Amino acid sequence: MLCFYQAACETGRFKEVYRRENREMKKQSRKKYQPDINGRRWSVLSSVSFMFEASPVFTIIQILACIINGLFPALMVIVNALFVDTVLDALAGKKEMADVLLPLSGVIGCLLWQRLSGVLLQYGQGIRDRRLKEGLQNAFLDKIARIAYCKLEMPETQDLIRKTALNPEEHVKQMFDSIKGTGILFLQNFSVFVILMSKVWWAGILIFVGAVPLVKLSLKAGDDDYCAQSEVVEKRRWFEYLSSVMLGKEAVLERTLFSSMAFLNKRYERTFKQAYEVEKRALWKGTVRMKMGGMVSALFALVSTFLLLPGVKTGEITVGMYVSMVNAVFSLVNTMTWNLSYQMENLARGRAVAKDLSAFCKMPEESGGNSPKEKNQESKGFESLEFVDVRFRYPDSDAYILNGVSFRLDAGKHYAFVGKNGAGKSTLIKLMAGLYMGYEGEIFINGRELRDWGQEEAEDLLAYVWQDYAKYSLTVRENLQFSREIEESELEKALEDVGLGKMIDKLSGGLDAALGRLEEGGTDISEGQWQRIAIARAIVNGGKKGKAFILDEPAASLDPVAENQVYRQFADLAEGKTALFITHRLGAVKDVDMIFVLDGGVVAERGTHAELMEKKGYYEKMFVSQQEWYL
Repeated sequence: MLCFYQAACETGRFKEVYRRENREMKKQSRKKYQPDINGRRWSVLSSVSFMFEASPVFTIIQILACIINGLFPALMVIVNALFVDTVLDALAGKKEMADVLLPLSGVIGCLLWQRLSGVLLQYGQGIRDRRLKEGLQNAFLDKIARIAYCKLEMPETQDLIRKTALNPEEHVKQMFDSIKGTGILFLQNFSVFVILMSKVWWAGILIFVGAVPLVKLSLKAGDDDYCAQSEVVEKRRWFEYLSSVMLGKEAVLERTLFSSMAFLNKRYERTFKQAYEVEKRALWKGTVRMKMGGMVSALFALVSTFLLLPGVKTGEITVGMYVSMVNAVFSLVNTMTWNLSYQMENLARGRAVAKDLSAFCKMPEESGGNSPKEKNQESKGFESLEFVDVRFRYPDSDAYILNGVSFRLDAGKHYAFVGKNGAGKSTLIKLMAGLYMGYEGEIFINGRELRDWGQEEAEDLLAYVWQDYAKYSLTVRENLQFSREIEESELEKALEDVGLGKMIDKLSGGLDAALGRLEEGGTDISEGQWQRIAIARAIVNGGKKGKAFILDEPAASLDPVAENQVYRQFADLAEGKTALFITHRLGAVKDVDMIFVLDGGVVAERGTHAELMEKKGYYEKMFVSQQEWYL
């Protein structure tokens, strides 16, 4: 579950960055293709509309080419029969050799089309596919950015994103190709059936009857194959996670000290084999079905070719037509045995994928908020935040994390929420941020119920430093200025205020130096320095907007002395502003204006440090206990 939580948090943190960049891209290029997928109901035929939207002219050309390719086998039967019969007549002296040139030109023309048509269409297809990829990926990223956070934390949502949103253009291309391939096969079979039935009507019916069970088997194989792939997704998530643990630098110390590689590798192999067994069973079933259908169709084709011989003897069928028909029938059987099965499986798989795509596109989104005019009128900076008898439990749980929490925060003061791990401190912050709206009771921001705010409006009043803060492998500048363009002097001051000024000055490139190891020449800074980057990010994005600052244990991995320095430093920076500190270490927040003690899902105690110590209640016991750690 941890990997899901981290993925959801990363996705949530990505939203503000993506929204800003997406708005800029739309301003720069209004003509870029980006379909509206929100609430869209998908089917296999949806792929055709996406192709037309991405490149209507080329899609029409491709469809016309498919029609020609579908009629090509029948055309080849006629051309080849004419060529063979003309050659035989010329050899028998019934026609001149010059008469062979016309049918020969037809044969050469058909062969040239067969060889060159794909090459001629490849260039246009590449342009359309790039446009399709760009548009769909932007649309799906935009959708992810707007999915309600309560859904993003769920494992089934993460699996759905993995199955649909990683390469949406591939799903569309696969569905379109299956329609295109099935259409071509239908035209090929139908046109050959027409010619066959015009000579021996019952032979065409015989092959058609043989094709029906093959189609059914192929559709069933496609359904089974996609079900197997869906089952493999969860297994793949685990062995990908284990692979990252074994290869990533985060766990290198423990891997070395505890010699955990052998254990992790065995777990990886076991999970990988489970996924492989599922795929192997589906592949074996599909192969058996396909071979059985192919044997039946081949038998019908063999019988049909023998039954055509009497027509040659009586003169109803010419030698050239017989040769062409035999080649066409066996080619038809080969097509039904392999290509038809493949296309039917793709259609069945496409139907299953379409269900997942529809489920993804219909996922609930965050509130869009008011219009920009209303938003500007309402956004006057943070004034107050109040919880009134708030109760909350997570969607997949019956236990209440918060069970009647009430308090009020006023602008310009410093507050702290303390309590043991699991007391509900981080849940409290998620509710303030509007990440979950399924709470009972009321939450007011500036006297207005949170449900009446749009999430983006609420975010404009609160600046966060999360416990699971992000480490963006971007430049220092890009790590700080997400929601607005910020002057260089302001960035430098924020870095200086959090104690990173000298470090940044030493980096080659200064504010434009790359952090992390993703880019060649990037600098991998320490955990404490990443934490200070996160705090500087909150400062520059909230300082001029009158936001309330919220620190959700951002220094939890630091030693107590360093953590105390971080909190005191931030308290000084937030002087005269509203600040809320979330922590389980009490020594760091002794000087705030009000401390709220969470226990059992309620605010068990509240007051200043001195007042709470005098009460000799839960807070005093925690404080004394923590003091003993360092004596």
